Amino acid sequence: MLEPKPRTATVIPTNLSISPALAHVGDTLRIALTVANVGEVPVSDLTLAPVLMPSNIAGCVFKFEGVPLAAGRSYTYTASATAVQGGIGVGQVTGNMITYRAGGKMMRSLGDMATNVQIANRI
Repeated sequence: MLEPKPRTATVIPTNLSISPALAHVGDTLRIALTVANVGEVPVSDLTLAPVLMPSNIAGCVFKFEGVPLAAGRSYTYTASATAVQGGIGVGQVTGNMITYRAGGKMMRSLGDMATNVQIANRI
């Protein structure tokens, strides 16, 4: 007799956005990251290590800890930051560790995502 396949939990980043896409120095930016549990079991203690932000975006502590997430559901975390100098900024989740608990075990996954924001100097 075949043993039943164990059910799994997998959490991945699915969307990263910075708005507005065109900002001016001094503007407040809204940064949103969505992660999804694409597995078959709920997870708890969902934690994301701080996201890397470019040098022209300041004041963003982009981290969440201890979030529960049901199977098939997603969670969007938002933060705000300030545009501090002109240029193209790239917000990215590159090699950042996502950890979570499923079935009593701690699990890990890495996520890579990037998005751009253009910041203009005020005239």
